[in-house]
Amino acid sequence: MSLEVARMLAGESALWLADGPAPRLPEGVGAVVQTSGTTGTARRVVLSRAALRAAAEAARERAGCDLTWHLALPGRYVAGLMVQVRSALAGRRSPVVAASLDGLRPTGEGDAISLVPTQLHRALENPATTSLLRAFDLILLGGAPLSPELRERAGAAGLAVVESYGMSETCGGVLWDGEPLPGVGVGLRDGRVVILGPTLFDSYLDDPTATAEVLAGGMLLTRDRGRWEAGRLVVTGRVDDVILSG
Repeated sequence: MSLEVARMLAGESALWLADGPAPRLPEGVGAVVQTSGTTGTARRVVLSRAALRAAAEAARERAGCDLTWHLALPGRYVAGLMVQVRSALAGRRSPVVAASLDGLRPTGEGDAISLVPTQLHRALENPATTSLLRAFDLILLGGAPLSPELRERAGAAGLAVVESYGMSETCGGVLWDGEPLPGVGVGLRDGRVVILGPTLFDSYLDDPTATAEVLAGGMLLTRDRGRWEAGRLVVTGRVDDVILSG
């Protein structure tokens, strides 16, 4: 898929990564990804080419250099897509490895990988995989909260782990270890996390009502609760979390 990503960034095509047949998409659309639907109805998220570029360039600025991003996540979701966008903008390919990290091989010329916490937990159980990950300049964790215990284990193993926060609607993780990437604004409104900046999505495809509920005035009103601790955002849960008793 790396060639398709490069063609998309060059403005030659758009990526349809959602279910069903691809419709005709407006000019400037880079990709349409589908949310997982684990916390509600799955939606088709329209991401502009400019937003994808902005997210990748912000990640590069925070990392401080170009990196080869290894793909160990599904390419049809935003985290896997952004792995390939970052590498493409750096003029590098994205080596594809299994979700189990079998076949992982760092290039030694600046390596990064995006994982979910479960993958990191399993990797730490395997000394050989842990040793390979130790050669990576950046291990970006997302998709679920990183527990303090797992972070401590990773640090003790010498792994360069960074926890990310973001979603399909922000072109993936736009906060790294609680700090926004360059150009990204973050705030709280009635305890809810609000995100601003050039990485925001355009709309939910063919769903203006759902779009208007979360996107207004250049701001994304998420359904996550948060608080500030020592200048860093800590996500504490979902506004629609419910506990049933009795």
